[in-house]
Formats: sequence, C-alpha cells, structure tokens
Amino acid sequence: VGRTAPVACLATFETNYVPGVFQAIAYRNGVAVGRSELRTASGSPHLSARADRDQITSGSHDLAYLSIALADEQETIFTTATADVRVAVTGPGVLAGLQSDDPQSPEAFTSDQRRTFAGRALAIIRPTGQGTISATVSSEGFAPTTTLIRVD
Repeated sequence: VGRTAPVACLATFETNYVPGVFQAIAYRNGVAVGRSELRTASGSPHLSARADRDQITSGSHDLAYLSIALADEQETIFTTATADVRVAVTGPGVLAGLQSDDPQSPEAFTSDQRRTFAGRALAIIRPTGQGTISATVSSEGFAPTTTLIRVD
C-alpha cells in the first residue's frame, strides 16, 4: 500500500480481516463522544428497497429516492455482491432515474435496469399525479420487492 502525506484529523491503521463487527469509538478526555461500526453481512442476500419517505407531494418538484440493496436479514449490505436490477413503476409516477455509484457504468441514467455497485443502486421516482405509486424491484434469482409511496 502506498503511503501519502498525513491528513489532519485522519487516523489510519492496518488490521487483519475477520468477519463480524468492527467498531470505532472516538474519545475526548477519556469520554466516548462518537461511535461508528461496520458489520459483515451473513447468510443469503435478498433484494431490499426502501424509500426515503412514504409520502410525497404531487407536482414535478418533489421526488422519492428508493435505496436498493442486496442485504441480509438484518439489512446489512453485501458490499461485494452485484446483481442486475430492474425497477417498474406503476400508478401516478415515473422512474426519473436509476443509478449506482459505478463510475465506469455504460448504462444510461434513464434506463429501468442497472447493475448494483457495492451491493447498491438508487432509483429516483417523480410523481405525475395524486394516488399511490408502486415501485417494484426485481432481479434474476431474487424475490421481487415492492415499495408503496403515497402522493398527496
């Protein structure tokens, strides 16, 4: 691993990989002031889709963001897994975009299909009227999942 110049307020260290939970605790004057943890996904992945909120307003200026992931039963993401996902939207809404964080993806932002990157993708849904939008995420080898978003 190449070494770079030190960065203020950045701690780096090396450790051996062991499945489980890795927890970092920040201390100030001997008192814990912050925590962050990484957890290893376990078992078999399933498709997970969660909207940032379950209600949006009608009109072209409001959007719902649907986080798509390959996750375990505790919703821990399998960051090394990939799958081709498809998003189908019915009701008073349209799929405005579908993206992963893959900087080299040849797939169009406006496509309804995308390969996950680090186990994730993001769908953007725009309402076209009032009612209930249904967004179904599917992928070969996984049970589909549907998320409902109410539009007022």
